[in-house]
Amino acid sequence: MDYADVFDFDKFHEAFRQELSSAKGDECFTLESFIESRPELWHDYDLTKSSKIASILTLEIYDSYELAPDPDDFVHLPKAKKKEIQKNTIPSIRGLVKDFLTANPEEPQKLLDILAYVNANRPQPTTRRNLQSSLYQDKEVFIHFDNETWGLCSIPYDSEMQRDRRHYLGDRKKHEGVFSHDDFGPSMVCEDIEDFLVTKTNLLEQNFELRYSTKREHKPTEFFTKALSNSNTLDLGLGYFSSACFNVLACGFAHFVKNGGKMRMYINPNITEQDYKLLKESDYSGFEQYMLNSYDNLLKIFSYRDKLFFQCLSYLIINSRIEVKIVLLKDTGIAHEKFGIFIDTEGNKVAFNGSMNLTAAGLTKNIEAIDCVCSWRNQDAADRIQCYQDDFDCIWEKRNNDVLVYPADEFCRQVVVKYPTENIDELIQLENEIMEEIAKENATPLFDEPHFPIKFKDGPRQYQTDAYEAWMKRGKQGVFAMATGTGKTITSLNCALEEYKDTGFYRLLILVPSLALVEQWGNEVTNFNYRNVIKVSSENHRWKQDVMQIVTKMRHGRNVNYVIISTYQSFVMQDFQVLLPKFSDGALLIADEAHNIGSTSVRQAFHRLTIKKRIALSATPNRIYDEEGTREIESFFNDAHPYTYSFSMRRAIREDCLMPYHYFPYLAKLENSEMVEYARITQQLVQLYNSSKKGFSDPERARKLLLVRKNILHKARNKMEVFLRIIEEIGEDKLKYCFVYSAAGKRTNSDESDDEAIDEYILKEMQAILKRTFPNTTCNSYTGVDSKVMRKQKLEAFANGQLNVLFAKNCLDEGVDVPRAEYGIFTSSTGNPRQFIQRRGRLLRKHDDKRFAWIYDIIVVPDFSSPCYDRRFWTMEKHLVENEMRRVANFGSLASNYYTGALDTLGEVISFYEIDLNGMVLNESN
Repeated sequence: MDYADVFDFDKFHEAFRQELSSAKGDECFTLESFIESRPELWHDYDLTKSSKIASILTLEIYDSYELAPDPDDFVHLPKAKKKEIQKNTIPSIRGLVKDFLTANPEEPQKLLDILAYVNANRPQPTTRRNLQSSLYQDKEVFIHFDNETWGLCSIPYDSEMQRDRRHYLGDRKKHEGVFSHDDFGPSMVCEDIEDFLVTKTNLLEQNFELRYSTKREHKPTEFFTKALSNSNTLDLGLGYFSSACFNVLACGFAHFVKNGGKMRMYINPNITEQDYKLLKESDYSGFEQYMLNSYDNLLKIFSYRDKLFFQCLSYLIINSRIEVKIVLLKDTGIAHEKFGIFIDTEGNKVAFNGSMNLTAAGLTKNIEAIDCVCSWRNQDAADRIQCYQDDFDCIWEKRNNDVLVYPADEFCRQVVVKYPTENIDELIQLENEIMEEIAKENATPLFDEPHFPIKFKDGPRQYQTDAYEAWMKRGKQGVFAMATGTGKTITSLNCALEEYKDTGFYRLLILVPSLALVEQWGNEVTNFNYRNVIKVSSENHRWKQDVMQIVTKMRHGRNVNYVIISTYQSFVMQDFQVLLPKFSDGALLIADEAHNIGSTSVRQAFHRLTIKKRIALSATPNRIYDEEGTREIESFFNDAHPYTYSFSMRRAIREDCLMPYHYFPYLAKLENSEMVEYARITQQLVQLYNSSKKGFSDPERARKLLLVRKNILHKARNKMEVFLRIIEEIGEDKLKYCFVYSAAGKRTNSDESDDEAIDEYILKEMQAILKRTFPNTTCNSYTGVDSKVMRKQKLEAFANGQLNVLFAKNCLDEGVDVPRAEYGIFTSSTGNPRQFIQRRGRLLRKHDDKRFAWIYDIIVVPDFSSPCYDRRFWTMEKHLVENEMRRVANFGSLASNYYTGALDTLGEVISFYEIDLNGMVLNESN
């Protein structure tokens, strides 16, 4: 066989030479492991041929690279020889400038002449901008004059020449203590200086969160530090100006100044009724003096962090890089704006807006939050930022008739007088010290080893510890049957952490059903500080190479730590199954949403697994209508009901781990025309139904008829009317953070090929109803056909309030973390407990700004008062309606409004079908 068809021998030699050139002298490996760990060397990656290819290469490398043979076929690389590094003999730019100016002491020299001398005496030429920047870095040696000439501070030039504007202003400030109005005008700014002083910044490279809160992991101070340090322009509207209001802005502001930042800011002082009387009497000068007196009182209690901000402010004022205005409402009240727009040199924009006051209390003590919007995320975000900018400009340019805008000249003068500063480097040093101090105050320890996430200050909860102990007693195998939202992920990773404490290493294989969960688990293992995380999915094309590196190290007896996170779909692939036995030794398997294990392909792969330590996670371990699949799951994890550890939804709500909720079921009956078709199909089913055996004589024909009848219920016109009634009862002002669970999603059976079109029609019809009713309410759909990027953008928009309503199919049933959701409207009946439990779990997750959840459930039933309804339908219909009522009982049993008549709307239907709904609720409670 010509192995060149599957393997690129030229690429191998290129890669091998690279290894030789960087070898440290302790590398030792087999050729087989070397080529297996590099899929890029293969035309067709086939590990069954790696042994033969390695034997072909053995003689080649020994002859070509003069390596010593090894009896065990190991390759030992000698230490690479280092190239002799030549010493840098290039003269410095400032050294050459100093020589040139010293040789011409009669007068300052033009910048272009200096540049010509530097480039004539330096092998690596520099630019005018770089030269000017370099000279500005050493103000103790070089001095800049207004006519674009430079000199040495040590040379006494002609006294009539004007010195650098910063030195000039500094001298006047020291002797006079005040400035004339012109000192702050545009004439002070040299445009060339402004241009070169601007440092290139990029907000796009920062990982901004959607929301920052004082009581969450990501706090407002983190946002301002990132935004200020990585931008050059800021428009800031402050709705509150009082003691210590700039405390948190001390971090990052000095870097903003050094970046060459420019700023516009309007402020609203803490106004009293006496202030407004002054304004109404048109005595603005008296008002400003009154405000300055209040400002003087504030100075007495400022901390050195506040002083740092005002020193930076002073620096911007002296250099004419800031404008400040005072904004007041015409009527009594406070201009309570709290927003700003940051812009970098690339034009990227980040805006913030939120509930917080920019005060020390508002940013550090109260439960306050801000929302963050980034222009590059989507068009909606860019439009939102433009809206902020328009609002700011409207006030700034006095186009808003509801506010009064005044210049803050005297305020700026007082800032400069009380906080004189010239040295930006000293401000940077002070800012760094403050940032270190804040880091110590936050007491956020850095660990190199795995640890419980620092966001949980008290460590694992008691139930998470109990789960680990129960798992230990079961021989490190078992099922964690925990309600959605109770922290199954954290509980299982804590078990892995405890194992690490005992063994000194961690090896985790985590299986999940979706790409979204691969990312979520990746974030969680990072919070535990687990390293060497490999994501096995269709979106990571390097996973084989990464896994092979682990296999290679383990073959050589190294103790390797790793976390492999894989979708079930990737897990069953042949490429993964070939590698799995090679890295399974000592591993812990965590199977998330373990009900997926019951599928045939996953079951077969599990039978080949040799991993001993196993944890299954699921809110619903039982596979509904698949007893064999359930037995397989329980057998593999050596567990059975009530399982190794259980944490019910009832307990989770009672112990404040999940949100309490109200439940409102609504009946939607078929209309007359629908009842005619429904009755015709049901008549045929009755003829096939054997009541004594409680089954159909022709199951296949009955299945097709049931599907046709199901679609009649599914697209019932009255369902749309009930949906309209629900959103009207919620109201436009409250209809936000709302999920609408639409159809169950795409089917696979050929008989149901039109179901997807029906689903799409229903979803669009409900969206149209919403837009006709509340035109200003934003909405979108979240479906399986959306790309990963699109789904992420939609969830982000939903989380930050840009999307009020999200219409979802079954791609939101499993695992997606959307804690901000408050309202849920279930428009597609499902008798599958796993599905409706998962959907409810999406709504019950805790959130700082969330106090309750509301669930609306539309239940479609035939109109048994219709002339088309035949009493002979009753027995068969009763069984179907009972299945619906089991879901209602499950929802109602945990609802906070159960004892205040939550299920009263169903009285007519349960009476007709003689269903004991209260008894069902009692069974659920037990």
